[in-house]
Amino acid sequence: MIVLAALGTFLAVNTYKTGFEFGRVVGHCEMACSVLGADFSGFEYEGTCQCEQSGGFILNIPIDHNFFD
Repeated sequence: MIVLAALGTFLAVNTYKTGFEFGRVVGHCEMACSVLGADFSGFEYEGTCQCEQSGGFILNIPIDHNFFD
């Protein structure tokens, strides 16, 4: 029972850390898109944000997420 409790706690903390990091990256992309006057539409986790301007034009913005650390 103790092993299952420890494993469950470890998985919960790992999921929390992954979700927090994902949210941080999305926040960086949303901020970069808003500076350009565009709407955030997606991202690649390794460093490219996608923003959609009015008229449907998609911008790919390379961004270093470690810069904000």
